[in-house]
Amino acid sequence: MREFAWPSVEESPPQVLNDRYEILRPVGQGGMGAVYLAYDRQEGREVALKSFPPAARRVEDLAHFEHEFLTLSRLRHPNLARVYDFGVIEGTQDVFFTSDYIAGQDLFEVSEGLELPALARLLVQVCRGLEYIHSREIIHYDVKPSNILVTYDEEGEPLVKLIDFGLAAERVESSPIARYRAPAAPAPRANPLTADEVQLILDTALGDLRAWFLLALYAGLRLHEIAKIHGRDVTESEIRVAGKGGVVASIPTHPKLWALAQEYPRDDWWFPSPVGKRDFIAHSGLGNQVRAHFRTNGIPNGGIHRLRHTYATNLRRAGVDPRRVQALMRHSSLDTTMRYLDVTDPE
Repeated sequence: MREFAWPSVEESPPQVLNDRYEILRPVGQGGMGAVYLAYDRQEGREVALKSFPPAARRVEDLAHFEHEFLTLSRLRHPNLARVYDFGVIEGTQDVFFTSDYIAGQDLFEVSEGLELPALARLLVQVCRGLEYIHSREIIHYDVKPSNILVTYDEEGEPLVKLIDFGLAAERVESSPIARYRAPAAPAPRANPLTADEVQLILDTALGDLRAWFLLALYAGLRLHEIAKIHGRDVTESEIRVAGKGGVVASIPTHPKLWALAQEYPRDDWWFPSPVGKRDFIAHSGLGNQVRAHFRTNGIPNGGIHRLRHTYATNLRRAGVDPRRVQALMRHSSLDTTMRYLDVTDPE
């Protein structure tokens, strides 16, 4: 049995595993193997593929590797990476498993220059993930900044993911504090941009970046909704949006967005993928560019989510009924919408 010839950074075209996983590029290397960004042709998504070739393992290491997959397969939590598939590469003895591909930085990198309240919110998420696995009688045993990645959810909010459960183990005895529940997190508050901040980011943004800002500011679109905008979805009267759960909604087309539509194709994606492995740009890449622009302009914690806060707040200030704002924001509850509304700020 041969070993799979893993591609180098320079190799092209990508290799395909088991007629399913297209290897795009390496993203990490460790003592027990490597991690690659791969495209799952069957499910139509990017995944992290962790390999474990025979030359890099002992019998106990293989058990360790399989244990990591089995541990993660039992866990479902927003702050944990999810695993999908475990197997052997056809025609080889190489073992692999796939999991969520997390496009983000580790906690140490993210924390540099971060304000204390923002850092505290990240640490709360770390604690929630740990509380969850502890409630399942599992201990991670390797919690450190490099095993805590920070990405962003569909709303553009920072999202912590705990990774690398290779050293996780069943708890031998219950913790004396296990019966105590973590206190509930305070309800989030509205955080719209000021008029000056809106003007600043629009004045300094060009091309697609400016278009993303306008779609969030005048239609309240989320990151993944912006990424998937197609020319046929935009008319002079409405924008059709496939939101969470694939639910299609109709949003009135602001005149600024209809003017924007004249700059983009009518029968194609507005923001096609630059790598050609999917139809439209990945929302994680979009979000990274948006946040970088906010940071460059000295606006902390800026992103599409704050533009959605601004959109909702401006609607309410204009006298739009809260229930109508809820419908336009595509929220399942009015309570969620009210968290976006800051109607006490000066105009």
